[in-house]
Amino acid sequence: MPAGITCEEKLNLLVEYQQLTQVHSTAIGKMAVRGISQFEYDSLSRECEGPRQASIEARQRLNRHIAEHGANSYVFRRRLLSLHRAIVRLRTRYEVSKGYLMRHENDKS
Repeated sequence: MPAGITCEEKLNLLVEYQQLTQVHSTAIGKMAVRGISQFEYDSLSRECEGPRQASIEARQRLNRHIAEHGANSYVFRRRLLSLHRAIVRLRTRYEVSKGYLMRHENDKS
């Protein structure tokens, strides 16, 4: 594939990955609310697992496509890296939220 030309399948896979990542992000955002009970937190944590797994699988499909077809460009890699960084930030926010909740629950006892 000539430089600068992006195949439609790769774009579709990227859009799918972005959409699933957004669903996962929204689910994590619900967990970041302070003052929720441990039960609510655990329930939301289970709800996050499906979107998390779906986004991982979408990323794997995208990576396979790129590896098989060489459908890779500098702009595309930058966009994918940006998405990856956003996911890392979300996971960090999730872990911070989880730590806050655990400390909050321990303070109650």
